[in-house]
Amino acid sequence: MKIRIRSLALVINPVMAGLLIASCGNSEEPTLQGKFANGPVAGLSYSTSAGINGTTDISGAFNYRDSSGETVSFKIGSVSLGSAKGAAFITPLDLVSGAAVTDARVLNRVQLLQTLDSDKDIDNGISIDQALAAKLNDSIKPDETDGTKFETALKSALGVTPVNRALARESFESGLSGLGRSATTIKEAITGGSVTVNKHRVYVPTSMFVPYEGTSAELKAAFPKGFPLAVGSAMTLKSVNSDGSIDFYVLTDRGSNADGPNIAVGSSIYTTKVFPAPSFAPAFGVMRIANGIAAVQSITSMSNEKGAKLSGLPLPVGTPGSSAEVALNESLQVLNGDPLGLDPEGIVFDKASNKLYISDEYGPFIVKVDATTGRIEERFAPAIAGSSASKPVLPAVLNLRRANRGMEGLAMDASGELHGIIQSPLDARVIADDGTSVSVSKTALFVRWLVLNPVTGATKTYAYPLSASDWSKADTGQAKMGEITFVAPGKFLAIEQGLNAAGVLVNKIMLVEVPANATDINKLGAELEASSATAKPVQGADWSKVVPLKRTLLLQLNEAGWMAEKAEGLTVFNGDTVALINDNDFGVTPALFDAKGAAISGDVTACLTENGKLTNNGTKICPAAAVRVAPGSETERPTRLYTFKFPKAISSYSVP
Repeated sequence: MKIRIRSLALVINPVMAGLLIASCGNSEEPTLQGKFANGPVAGLSYSTSAGINGTTDISGAFNYRDSSGETVSFKIGSVSLGSAKGAAFITPLDLVSGAAVTDARVLNRVQLLQTLDSDKDIDNGISIDQALAAKLNDSIKPDETDGTKFETALKSALGVTPVNRALARESFESGLSGLGRSATTIKEAITGGSVTVNKHRVYVPTSMFVPYEGTSAELKAAFPKGFPLAVGSAMTLKSVNSDGSIDFYVLTDRGSNADGPNIAVGSSIYTTKVFPAPSFAPAFGVMRIANGIAAVQSITSMSNEKGAKLSGLPLPVGTPGSSAEVALNESLQVLNGDPLGLDPEGIVFDKASNKLYISDEYGPFIVKVDATTGRIEERFAPAIAGSSASKPVLPAVLNLRRANRGMEGLAMDASGELHGIIQSPLDARVIADDGTSVSVSKTALFVRWLVLNPVTGATKTYAYPLSASDWSKADTGQAKMGEITFVAPGKFLAIEQGLNAAGVLVNKIMLVEVPANATDINKLGAELEASSATAKPVQGADWSKVVPLKRTLLLQLNEAGWMAEKAEGLTVFNGDTVALINDNDFGVTPALFDAKGAAISGDVTACLTENGKLTNNGTKICPAAAVRVAPGSETERPTRLYTFKFPKAISSYSVP
């Protein structure tokens, strides 16, 4: 039986010195106990130069004597992992003298150990599957300098696919963070300063998982503990505590869901989302970093303005703030929309009032929430006739946001004003002065940056610039903004991500400045987007006369080994450190299945659902007999927290 590595680490790290457990034995030198850590690793054979032999136990423990220069050697069957001087902790990094974590020889050892884990759950430590390990042979050479060659040999010997090498590295570095060690540095892009990176796998107790509400045997088997709670939609600093621990508010979105087949409502066709746990209430929580471990401490489910449980289901189609999506249950039956539904995406904490402000992707809305009770007190919305929001004061043009591309980021400046950014260019068609129709969702050269005074309701809007050459096929709709966070007066950080010009997913942190003469575009409609796309004035809106925000690259996250698609939570603490978290989508992804239950590839929107049955969508041929959620990819399922410590205060950086 394996112990939970997170629970172990939370207990032992504050008293790390206690791992040096000495026992006196007459005239013999004291025997000490160390731990082999790639997480604790049980089942490794070890021997010391002082003549001690054994096998690491469930906590990764091995014994050694404190002889000067005494070494401990580790093996799995006939495969030698190497030796290191006896210490409280030994890791695969210590077994390759002078190597960095990127060294193929280090990663070979990490990948080997994680592939041999008996239950394939690295978060609870590693217990060597001895039957699988027995298949190792002399083709497995941990000191091989070609990682691809090593991986091929490992797959051939074991008859199984080794764990993803990049994911194995990330998990290993998370373990190093728990030991107070960092293995990665990157250069910031403005002055070339060295940034220290610490990586953490976020521990979420299974008691916080979201119960599956349906009857599918496949889903019950895939998610026996429920859907892992996804707390990475946004993050903001709560407190830096006297004991050195740091608390953050974290945020879920609307709940586990996946793209579904289209549906006909009247004469119109709408997109759908499948919700396997439709009664889920969006929530915020407190995550703590303590002794190198990131763990969610508490969760508060939110309630709406009427005091009822908040729903993450979309608003009814056709109502103000609707994203024109229809919610379905797992049987593809229509769920009633909720007029007060919320899809949370951005969060800030007003400590003086103990209130949270949360932005969403539906309306887009900004809600004021009591941080103690979780109840929504006010809702700001675009000024659209018929809005049910208490304060419909936001620019009406924001209602033109693309579905699922609403107000992704939210920040509060020193004056108490809120800054929110729309994820991508607006979704609109505009008639140009020459009579042509201009679609702006893929061509506009900016996204909208809102400024809201939450007390007076006054607003301003700025243009956050985009360059078509940065994005795949010059499509600025590929740009997906994430969280934004306040740094200093007139300075913010923003996540910018999407497919670049080479078609490769990139995740970046940008430094943003608000020039003193930045143009307030609050009163300009989507004609301005059309003007930016055509480089001509459109119905009086002239992009050439707009002074946009200034931005520049600060960090290229992928250089640090970041692999998650959705970098969504961003905040700053201690003045010089950035914290970043991802949204793991509750560990689910949409999946198509044939009549025999086998997973198949295909376009889910080629299907229509009629009373739970799949049919062809017009001329498109539906390839599937069933549509449901399935486990997400192994690289997307973890919730990870990265911290980036800069060589100087982040506020001291400027856009060139």
